[in-house]
Amino acid sequence: MGIFHHNSLLPRFWRVLPEAHRLPLGLWALLNLYAVVERGLPLWLWLAQVPFVAALSAWPQLRVRNRLAGFALKARKFDTHQFFLCYHADLADQIDPAEHVRQWEQRLAELTEELGPPTKLPINVLLLPTASDLSRMLDRSLGAMALNGTIAAGYDLLEEEDEARETMRHELTHLLSAGWGPRTPAFKVEGLAVWAQQTSEGKPLDFRALTALLGNKTVPLWHLLAPAAFDEDREYSYILAGSFTEFLLRTYGWRLYREFYRNADADNYETVFDHTFEISLEAAERRWRRELLAREQEFGNELSVAVQERRARTAYRSWQYAQCLNEVAALDQLGRASPYILWISASIYTFRGDYRQAEQALRRVLDSEEAWVESCRAVAWLQLGELCDLLGERDQAVSAYRRCLSFPDDPHDEEGAPHERARARLVKPFTEPELLRRTRDRWARGSGSR
Repeated sequence: MGIFHHNSLLPRFWRVLPEAHRLPLGLWALLNLYAVVERGLPLWLWLAQVPFVAALSAWPQLRVRNRLAGFALKARKFDTHQFFLCYHADLADQIDPAEHVRQWEQRLAELTEELGPPTKLPINVLLLPTASDLSRMLDRSLGAMALNGTIAAGYDLLEEEDEARETMRHELTHLLSAGWGPRTPAFKVEGLAVWAQQTSEGKPLDFRALTALLGNKTVPLWHLLAPAAFDEDREYSYILAGSFTEFLLRTYGWRLYREFYRNADADNYETVFDHTFEISLEAAERRWRRELLAREQEFGNELSVAVQERRARTAYRSWQYAQCLNEVAALDQLGRASPYILWISASIYTFRGDYRQAEQALRRVLDSEEAWVESCRAVAWLQLGELCDLLGERDQAVSAYRRCLSFPDDPHDEEGAPHERARARLVKPFTEPELLRRTRDRWARGSGSR
C-alpha cells in the first residue's frame, strides 16, 4: 500500500492538521502543483513556500506553547526528578509545593503500572489560581490541558480530593499515551483518559454512563466519532467514551486494546475496531449497554435522583421548559435539587417573566458553597443584579453588581465578560427590552438560557 498505508507519513501529517486548515492547504498544494506542471513555476519556489505554510498551520499550537512558557518564566517554581512545578504567586499561601508534587508523583506511579513510564522527565505542571484564569490566558474554555510534556490546570480543580485525583490521572494519561497512536478521534483519546480517572465526580464511570443513557436522548457511539457531534455535549460524550473504554478493557484486555489504539484514527476507527476485536462497533455497543442496564438496581435510589436531574438538564437544553420545571419541583421536594438545577430553574423563570421566583432560586444558588458555584459567582451575582433591576429594586441591583466585580471574571461567558457587563449595569439599569432581545438572540443561536 506504500505511502497511503494508514501508518505512513502522509496520512499522519494530514491527521495532525487542524480540520479547518485541511481544505485551504489542500487547495494550496493543488494550485501550486498546477503552476509547476502547466505554467512552469520553478519547483524550488514551490518547495520554498512549504516551511511558511507549515508554520501557519502550527501557529495555534505554537501560540499556546508561547503563552504557557511566558507564564512559567514569571511563576514560582519547585522541582523534583519527575516533576517541574510552576505556580502562580497568588497560590503561594494556598499550597505546599512539596506536598502537591507528591500527589502528582503518586498518581504517576499508579498509572505507570498500567500505561508504562513517561518517555520524558520531568513533567511540567503549570498551576494558575482558577480554571477561568487558564481559559483567559489561552482564549479557550477549559479547566486543564496536557500538551507535549506539559500539564496546565486551574488550582480550583485540584482542591477537592476526588476532583484532584480525577484531573491528575486524566491529564497524565494524555501524556503517557501520547506515543501510542493517532490522537484522533476524541472519542478514543478522551475515552482512555476518562477511564484512567476511575471515577467521575466521585462516582463510578458506569453510574455516570447509566445516568446519561437513562436521562438523555440515545445517541449511537458511531455518531460521536465525528468531532462536531462529540463536542455538542462534551459531558455526555466524555462519560460514554470512558465507560465504553472500560468495557473494552474488561472484555478484551490490554493487548488487543493497545493494538486497536495504535492503529485506529478518525478515518478508519470502525474498520480497525471490527478487525481487532472481531465484532462490529454496533454489536459491541449493544453488549455494553446491556451490561450497564443490568447494574441499574445495584445503584438504587441514588441513580434515580441522578437520572431525574439529567432529564431536567436535557429538557432545559432542548427548551422543554415545562417538563424541566416539573423535574426540578420533584427534586426540590426530595431535598435533592442541586445548585445547577436551581440555576436553570432561575433561567426558566426569567424567561417566563416570573422574576421574583427567579430571584429566590438564584439566591439559593449563591448560598451554596459547592466548587462549581465558586467558579461562577461573578455570573451569578450579575444575573441577580439584573433580576433586581427588573423587579425595580435598584439598590439591591447595584449591590449585586458590585459583588460581581469582587469575584474572578469569566471572559468566555457566551453573553460577554461579567465584569464588563456589571460596570455597564452600574451606569444604566438592566431593562426588560434588553432581556427580550437577549432571549431572541439565544433562540437564534439554538441554545437554551443559561
